[in-house]
Amino acid sequence: MSKTQVDTRLLGAGSVLQIVTSQITSTVTIASATPVDTGLTATITPKSTTNKILVRFSGGPSGFYSGSFSQGYGAIVRGATTIASFSQTYVNSPNVQCPWAWEIYDSPASVSAQVYKVQANSSGGTTFVFCSSLITLVLIEIAA
Repeated sequence: MSKTQVDTRLLGAGSVLQIVTSQITSTVTIASATPVDTGLTATITPKSTTNKILVRFSGGPSGFYSGSFSQGYGAIVRGATTIASFSQTYVNSPNVQCPWAWEIYDSPASVSAQVYKVQANSSGGTTFVFCSSLITLVLIEIAA
């Protein structure tokens, strides 16, 4: 298989320079009141310090297997820095299923490898589940 190199200097602002995808194809169960890694991680090396990274996560449907009122929390983390956090409330309905999809535009200001990961936790330590056949993290580098 051959690989074609594109001279990114010829592409204008807003052009997609690279796409990195990471997937988990099994259920991820979170039973922690403090943020824990879901195992979903992706690494991208920006071509310029001015370029942006569009970070997309989809992990639904999700739900709680215990408790009747719970709050689910999620975060997108770059390195050791939380760049976005999200929450969803589940009321009086264990085993509720509700898709999670998050998107954030990030400015790492670096040409070093950037590691992104998804973390999650639940209120009171109830069992929170990403029960999907496909949990995905997509990183898209956008030319500045």
